[in-house]
Amino acid sequence: MKKQIQNKSFFSLSLVFLLLVFSFVFLPFSWRQMANALTNYSKSSGDSLDATDWNNLDNDFLATDGSNTMNSGANIVLSGGGNIKGLPDVPANNNDAASKAYVDSIVGGSANITNTSGENLKMVCGRTDPGATNWIEGSPSWYVDVDISGANFTEGSMPYIFTSLGGYGNEWISRGATSISATNPSTLDNLDDMFRIYIIVDDGSNFSTFKAKGWYINWCAIGK
Repeated sequence: MKKQIQNKSFFSLSLVFLLLVFSFVFLPFSWRQMANALTNYSKSSGDSLDATDWNNLDNDFLATDGSNTMNSGANIVLSGGGNIKGLPDVPANNNDAASKAYVDSIVGGSANITNTSGENLKMVCGRTDPGATNWIEGSPSWYVDVDISGANFTEGSMPYIFTSLGGYGNEWISRGATSISATNPSTLDNLDDMFRIYIIVDDGSNFSTFKAKGWYINWCAIGK
């Protein structure tokens, strides 16, 4: 009888041992992984994770519930073209990350300039070359064609154009510098690429005198 009890005890212990070995070797989350973590996880090269470290993993991993933060100066590096997703529509603080949609609304919409239909618009500004603007002599007026094709406005969109006259002096004797004309008198469709400014003076100045003043055109255009 005593021998049978001993045999049963030996069998029970053997079974428990085999179960422990099985779980240690084969189960996906097992004592084997815990032991490997304790002995092989390195906080830095050559260091092992001891029992104290095991209870303080918040120092090394970010919690998914947002209960801890990264150390100052730490970086998140996404290899293979990964993305950070789920950002709010509008960042709450100055140093918060911004989504692509939010950046596009600011950059693409030029600080949220819109037309009466609510469409986002962009504003582009420039000027002709001071002292070397390509004025064309006419009678009694002179004109210059201003190329704005670099703004890449939508073809046929007719942007809003605002102009002023600059130069080395006597600009006040002119008129017409804020009046926008199409380069093709039969259509306005090309205003997204180019416009024309006619000016005239009332004091009898000739064209050479006028050009010597280095007059040029400042312009800003707003459109799609």
